[in-house]
Amino acid sequence: MGSKWTDLSDCKICLKKACQILTFINFQHAEHLLRHCSDCPYFSARKKADGIFSQTDRAMYSNVQDFLTQYAHESASTQKLLKAVSDTHFNVEPNEHVRSTGRLSWHIGKAVSSIGSVLPISMKTFGDADKPSTAAAAADIHRHSSEELLREVGSKINNDMLGQEVNFYGWKMPISQMLWTLISHEVHHRGQLQVVMRMVGDMPVGVAGPTDEEMKAMMAQQN
Repeated sequence: MGSKWTDLSDCKICLKKACQILTFINFQHAEHLLRHCSDCPYFSARKKADGIFSQTDRAMYSNVQDFLTQYAHESASTQKLLKAVSDTHFNVEPNEHVRSTGRLSWHIGKAVSSIGSVLPISMKTFGDADKPSTAAAAADIHRHSSEELLREVGSKINNDMLGQEVNFYGWKMPISQMLWTLISHEVHHRGQLQVVMRMVGDMPVGVAGPTDEEMKAMMAQQN
């Protein structure tokens, strides 16, 4: 947190909300919620006392093109991984606490449209009837959603709109924060997918860097 934050245990309301939201979204969203907690007298008093809004409250993106460039790169990396998922282990759950590669692939794809749908753009959303039964179908849903998101954001959101708040399932967030949340959500579950692919016997591909197999192949070529 910022230097002006005190122990969150001082405020049970904010601590409870932080725990609830940290379990499924991300730290920055939790921080945004805490800083705007309307029913919290503790943070209301702190805000008046020392101007609790710091630079971390500023928009994650100040330029739409920055988001478009980053998401074009991240979505392409996600596509690369999704295309490596096999149908053989698509529905295999390593244990009761771990989702299958199929469920993760489906979640990654449909989340782009569901998160994007809270923005002032037009996005096709997916329901249970659209649940893919093959890895190729799951990858195609993600490809369709990510391409549509890039087109829609590029044509309908401008820099002046980034500070506007949208309602994200009950929480208000600026569009710039929402765009960052969309990317961080995808990267988070993409990492999970790489691990689960290993667990069930699929061969993951490198995203932010080479896999062990890819690195060994690279070194073998150099020798």
